Amino acid sequence: MRRLYYTAALSAALCTLAPAVTVLTSATFESPSYALGNIAGQQGWSTDLRAGTAAVSSTRGYGGSAQSLNLTTPANDESWAWPTYSFDPATSSDRVLVSEVMIYADPSTASGQMGLDLYGGSTHISGAAIATDTGNLSILGIGPGGVVGFYSFSNGPHFNFGAWNKLALVIDYSSPEPTFIAYLNGSGISSDQLTLLSDDAVTDSDLFEYGGNPGTPAVNAYFDNYQVYTVRAVPEPATLGALSLGLLALVRRRRRG
Repeated sequence: MRRLYYTAALSAALCTLAPAVTVLTSATFESPSYALGNIAGQQGWSTDLRAGTAAVSSTRGYGGSAQSLNLTTPANDESWAWPTYSFDPATSSDRVLVSEVMIYADPSTASGQMGLDLYGGSTHISGAAIATDTGNLSILGIGPGGVVGFYSFSNGPHFNFGAWNKLALVIDYSSPEPTFIAYLNGSGISSDQLTLLSDDAVTDSDLFEYGGNPGTPAVNAYFDNYQVYTVRAVPEPATLGALSLGLLALVRRRRRG
């Protein structure tokens, strides 16, 4: 009989986050589910590209995996890649939406942004990004005076170039005014001073890049261990990490089994 073994991390996380964890979408970009080359059309993924590229690559993978998704975006350009899912906070019993991914940025990337960008159809929800010229974490929201933009937090956690980093965006819909926190390598930055662009139903958590100023090198990043899931309450950073490892181990086990 084929058996499925849960990791200790997953078991502990599920107990902590009882009664339910719902995985909306996930990808480790491994073969045979994903072939090398253009990601568009593979496993339901779509892209919005100008001069950039979005391709499954064997150049590097996180944690010993063989493949990842490589986005390259020239200066003054934009690139997105995403699968679709559906989460409506108005009808779901889960109150927290977690989007997360591992990111490796080439050290030559000197200007621009990369990260997660959430949408409900064509409606912008929120986002979290790395400013590649400084390594600062930025959050997309409505700031003072109702101004929409990426607000950089220079006193927060910093991105490590030439290494894998974990980026997560956690949106809590349990209060009338939803709140959200961005985590970089387990360290969180509260966005209490910002509000969501929209609290509509969410349909996609995009992987994206913004190219830098004209004349700067292209933004070149690798994305791996992408997943979006819901829980009943906001997880602590340590639990968030354990849950992520457990869920991904389960996904890998199912694919290899």
